Amino acid sequence: MMGGAVKSKIIFIAPLLLALTACGEDRKSGGADLKVFCRVETPACWSVKDTDDSIRRAKRHNAIGAKLCGWTPKTHPCPKG
Repeated sequence: MMGGAVKSKIIFIAPLLLALTACGEDRKSGGADLKVFCRVETPACWSVKDTDDSIRRAKRHNAIGAKLCGWTPKTHPCPKG
């Protein structure tokens, strides 16, 4: 028979494991997630006031969008000003 502490840990951990398993399955399918990403995301723009880290993250985000969704500066320009 399990003790109360063990039961409470299992009750806490089991939903987390199920959630992680579900996320893993969605990523394997790829197609639906890719369509959602390309529909809802837009390129990240930055200004001279941004930090080096935020610019680096924006460039990484844009590289992913370019690879997965075909973003280009011509098709998805950043606003001027």
